[in-house]
Amino acid sequence: METRGPVNSDVKKEAVPEKSNKKEASSKSSTTAPAITSTATGTIAITFDDGPIKEATEEVISALGTEHATFFLTGKSLVSDPKEQKRLVELELSKGHQIANHTYSHEPFKKEQNEKYGDLSDPEKKKEFLENFKKNDKYFKKFLADSSTKFSGFELARLPGDGKMMKDKQGHHTFIDSLQNDLGLVHVGWDFEFAPNGVMSTHLKVFDWQKQEGVASEVSGLPKDGDVVLLHDMHWKGKGSILKKLIDFLKTKFKLGKLNKSGKVS
Repeated sequence: METRGPVNSDVKKEAVPEKSNKKEASSKSSTTAPAITSTATGTIAITFDDGPIKEATEEVISALGTEHATFFLTGKSLVSDPKEQKRLVELELSKGHQIANHTYSHEPFKKEQNEKYGDLSDPEKKKEFLENFKKNDKYFKKFLADSSTKFSGFELARLPGDGKMMKDKQGHHTFIDSLQNDLGLVHVGWDFEFAPNGVMSTHLKVFDWQKQEGVASEVSGLPKDGDVVLLHDMHWKGKGSILKKLIDFLKTKFKLGKLNKSGKVS
C-alpha cells in the first residue's frame, strides 16, 4: 500500500464576532457558537473481510447505523454454527449492505500460494484455485435459498491476504484475471486499512489515527477520494463504540458510498 497524504485539510474553527448591542447582557446571551462544517467532497467505500463472525459482525452492523458497507464473506468462518451464520448474513442484507466472495477457506495468499498455483497454466492448479471461490458461492446460495432476502450469487470478490499483489513472472495479475475471465467475478482490492490499536501492528503502526482513540492505520493522513477502506469483522468485537466514532469521523470528511458492479466507489 502506498503512503498517502491527506486529501482534505483539517477544518479550522474561526471566531465569530459578537454583534454590537446596547445592552451588554443581551449581546452575550445572543452570541452563538461558530458552526463547524465539513470540507468533505470525496467518496470512499467501507468494506469488512472474513465474516460473518459470532459476537462481532452484529456489533459492526450496529456501529454502521444507516451507513453502507460491503462484507466479503468466508464460508468457513462460522460453518460450525450455520444457523447463526445465516442470521447474520440475512441481517447484513436486510440492512442494505452488499455481500461479496472472499473464498470458502480463506487460505492466506502469500508467497507459498503464489508458487503453489504458479501462473495457472496447469489446469489442475487453476481448478483448485477457482474451486475455493466456487465453493463459497454455492455455500451461501444454498443456505440463503429459502431466505426472504434475495441472493443470486456473488458479483464481487477479494483474494485473501496479499493476493491482490501477486503477479506472475511476466508481471500479470494472473489470479485477478482468472476470477474475471473464468468466474465473471470483479476483484476488489483496498487502498486504506483500519484496525484497533495493537492489531496487525506489523504494518498498522499509526496509533490513535487522526486523534481517533483506539484506532490504528498504516499512514497518518486521510484516505483519498475513491479509496476502498478495509476492516475486519473480528477485530471490532467488544469495540463497537470505537468503530462507531471512527465511522462518525469519516462521515465528516467523506461521503460513505457503495461499490458498483465494476468494483469502483460510487
